[in-house]
Amino acid sequence: MFLVRRAIWLLRLYTNVLLAAVLIVAVDVDMQAKAAGRSIATYDRAAYVATLQQRLRGEARAGRATPLDVSLMAYQGVVKARLAILGLEAPSEDVALLSDPAPVAPQHGLPQGASEDEATKPCVRRNNILSC
Repeated sequence: MFLVRRAIWLLRLYTNVLLAAVLIVAVDVDMQAKAAGRSIATYDRAAYVATLQQRLRGEARAGRATPLDVSLMAYQGVVKARLAILGLEAPSEDVALLSDPAPVAPQHGLPQGASEDEATKPCVRRNNILSC
């Protein structure tokens, strides 16, 4: 009986969270549509996705904070507080991107001072560091 009551409680909790999330996104879409001078029915979904991606990347935009912005800031605050309580460090926002590999002509010899073991050693990527 305990498990049934717990399952029902969890179902109610997740249903309320899902409904709140749908409401927040609906209000956000409506506010973006009004900012673009359209109604929610005629607002293009691709335009909303583009503005959402800009906001998630942190690009500056004019206007007030929407409920989605506030909920994302609250979520980030909760995550930082939880990590602080656990004594962990928050992940860095810096991302190092590797450049596209350039085509390399085959070499018919070893570079000066290199042995065969060094020449056949594969490159290994650990986190954002590439060591060959």
